[in-house]
Amino acid sequence: MHYKKRFIVSFIANFFKAGLGAVTSFLIARQLGPDETGRMFFLLFSFASFKGLFDLGTSSAFFTFLSKETQSVRFINIFFCWVLIQFIAVFVFVAFLLPESYFNLIWVKEDRFTVLLAFVASFMLNSVWTITAQMAEAARKTLQVQLLAVLFTGLHILIIILLIFFNKL
Repeated sequence: MHYKKRFIVSFIANFFKAGLGAVTSFLIARQLGPDETGRMFFLLFSFASFKGLFDLGTSSAFFTFLSKETQSVRFINIFFCWVLIQFIAVFVFVAFLLPESYFNLIWVKEDRFTVLLAFVASFMLNSVWTITAQMAEAARKTLQVQLLAVLFTGLHILIIILLIFFNKL
């Protein structure tokens, strides 16, 4: 796909994603109220802020090598194993190894299950989805990745609406 078409597709898709994301955020904030919304965003962003610590810049290096030339499946698999190791290490650390006193210092009055759920959500969004989207962009699959992103954003708002409707948010 020509770069102008890729730009136009990305622009339109990002417009829809931003609009749907804004509506979703508003619905969540309106339903949860300021205290619970702040709590949710704190939990999600507490892990997003540590991404660089457990990524160690490997994602940037991976995409530098990937954009330079086509890499083998083995190279890509090794990188995804590294991402899985990051996930498992942080999960195990937070779930089992982090002493209660430090856990309570970081996540005041939160239970481990909720914190781990926030970690999984944050990791899937900030690591797995980002890597997948960047790989698709590097392979010039802009249309497919943008359509998938809009679809996921639409699915996300639908799930939020259903949770609100059934009073389960």
